[in-house]
Amino acid sequence: MAKILIVEDATDVAKALALRVTSRGHTPILAADAAAGTALAKAERPDLVLLDIAIPPDQEWGVARAGGIAVAHRLRADADTQTIPIIFLTAGSDDTIRQTALAMDPAGFFQKPYSADLLFQAVENALSH
Repeated sequence: MAKILIVEDATDVAKALALRVTSRGHTPILAADAAAGTALAKAERPDLVLLDIAIPPDQEWGVARAGGIAVAHRLRADADTQTIPIIFLTAGSDDTIRQTALAMDPAGFFQKPYSADLLFQAVENALSH
C-alpha cells in the first residue's frame, strides 16, 4: 500500500482522486495549496505526488509562479523529497508552464479532463520503479 499525496485545490477533484487512490489499495493524503503540499510531502514522505499545477501559490513564491511548479521545485531541491515521483495534472494550456513541468522529468503529465485509467496506469508504473 502506497501513500499518495494529492495536491489539488478543487475539492471535488481532490475527493474523486482520493476515492480512486483508495479503491486501488493506496492511502491518499490531501493538500489544497502549495504550502500545505510542500509541508505534507516533507512530513509524510509519500510514495508519489499527484500535483495540480494551478494550485494557489504561497507568499514566499509569489503569484508569478504556478503553485504546483513551486511545489515541484521545492521537492526536487530537498534531499528528503527529491526522488518522490510527481505526476502533474493541469486544466491550463500554457505551453511555457507545460515545458517547465516536463523539464522536471515527471512520472506523468495529464491535461484535464484526463482518462482516469491512463492516469492510474502512470501511477502504478511510477510506484513500481
